[in-house]
Amino acid sequence: MMFENKVVIVNGGTDGIGKEVARFFCKEGATVHFTGRDRNKGSQVESECNGKAHFYQVYNENAEEIESFFKALENDGHTVDILFNNAGILSTGMGPLSRVKLDDWNQLIAVNQTAIFLYMKYSLAVMNKQKKGVIINNAAILGNHKVNSMLPAYSGTKAAIVAMTQSTALRFAN
Repeated sequence: MMFENKVVIVNGGTDGIGKEVARFFCKEGATVHFTGRDRNKGSQVESECNGKAHFYQVYNENAEEIESFFKALENDGHTVDILFNNAGILSTGMGPLSRVKLDDWNQLIAVNQTAIFLYMKYSLAVMNKQKKGVIINNAAILGNHKVNSMLPAYSGTKAAIVAMTQSTALRFAN
C-alpha cells in the first residue's frame, strides 16, 4: 500500500472530491482525519474506510473550530504527513460583483481562503518539526482560468489559493 503509516488530513471530506480522496488514502493504507459539516455523511465515510478514517465536525468558516481540530490531533499524538485542502463553497457570492452581498462575500472568503490558510498554517507547524510533509490545495480550474463571468467572487478566492500555494511552495521547497 502506497501510503501505509501516513497520516492524512482532508477537509471537506464528506462529499464529492474530498470524500473520494479520503476513501483513496484509506484504501492505500493511510490513517485519514477528515472534516466536514454533516455527521451522518462523516459516519458513512468512516464506515466505508473500516476504521482507517476519523471524522471531525468542523464548520470551516469558524477559525476556532479549525484550531480546535488541530489541537485535538496534537493532544492525541497525531502527526500530519499529507494535507489535502478541499474545503470550499460556491453557493454564496454567485452573480456579478455588483449583486454580491457583503455577508455572502465574507462567508466565501472565510471558507474558500481563510480556512485553507489556517489548515496550511497548522499543518506546516507540524511538518516543519518533522522536516517533511505534503500539502495539496484543490483550488478549482477557476483559480487559473477566469471563464465564468457570473462567478468573479468565487474565482477570486480560488486564484488567491493558487497564489498562496505557489508562494508557500517557493518558501518551503528547500
